[in-house]
Amino acid sequence: MISETKVVPAFLGGFICIYGLVSGFVKERLFLSEALVAMVFGILIGPEVINVVDPRTFLNVEKFTLEFARYVIAIQ
Repeated sequence: MISETKVVPAFLGGFICIYGLVSGFVKERLFLSEALVAMVFGILIGPEVINVVDPRTFLNVEKFTLEFARYVIAIQ
């Protein structure tokens, strides 16, 4: 079973990689900011549209926070 603590970083990493590839086009041709693109991506994968990630269903918030803290420390 795939847990939420694995899905969220996967989507975050995928978004960063894909946006890194097309950021020049998005910023220079479409005149969209990074914040707007990230917000639209978050809305799309959120519970209102595709329902891939639903933060309201995180049962153990402390475990989820611990996992993300581990990811942040690993990246640093």
